[in-house]
Amino acid sequence: MTRILIAGAGGQGIVSLGKMISYAAVEKGLNVTCIPSYGPEMRGGAASCSVVLCLDEITSPVISRADVLVALNRQSLDKYEGRIGSEGRIIVDGTLIDECDGKDPRMLALPVWETAELAGDRKSANMVVMGVLAGMIKELSLRSVVHSVAKVFSEKTKLIQTSLRAVRAGFLLVQHA
Repeated sequence: MTRILIAGAGGQGIVSLGKMISYAAVEKGLNVTCIPSYGPEMRGGAASCSVVLCLDEITSPVISRADVLVALNRQSLDKYEGRIGSEGRIIVDGTLIDECDGKDPRMLALPVWETAELAGDRKSANMVVMGVLAGMIKELSLRSVVHSVAKVFSEKTKLIQTSLRAVRAGFLLVQHA
C-alpha cells in the first residue's frame, strides 16, 4: 500500500494531479481511493488530495501517516510534514520553497517550477510532479501516467502535449536526483 498526500494552493493543479495518479494506478490494476479537499477560493486557498494505492482492498481512505508528501508551497510543507513517517519521502518544489535541501534526509527538493517552464509552460508544474511520482512509486509507471494524462485532458487537447513534455521532464528529473 502507498499513501500519497499532495498539498499546495488552489490553482496549482493539486486535484488534477490526484486524479491522474488514480487513473494511472487503476490502469495498473490497483485499488485506489482519492479524496480532494479545497477551500471555497478558486485560486490561492489551501488545496490537498489524499490518494491511497493498493493491490488489496483498501479498508480506509483516511491517511494518518503518508508514505509520500508532495508540498508545492511552504504552508503545505509546514502543515503536513509531521504526517510523514521516518521511511517516507517529501517532495518539494525547491524553486518555490528554499532552505529545504539537506535539512531532512526524507526530503527531495526539485526545481519543479523551473522544469515546467523549460518543458513549455510553468502552469504544468503539477505534471512535472506526476513524472517524478512515476519515477519514484513502484505502483506507477511512465506508460500508465501518460495514458492518465491523455484521459484527464481528453477535452483539452491543447494541454496534452505540453503536459506530456512536463511529465517526461519530471521523470528524468528524479532519475538524476
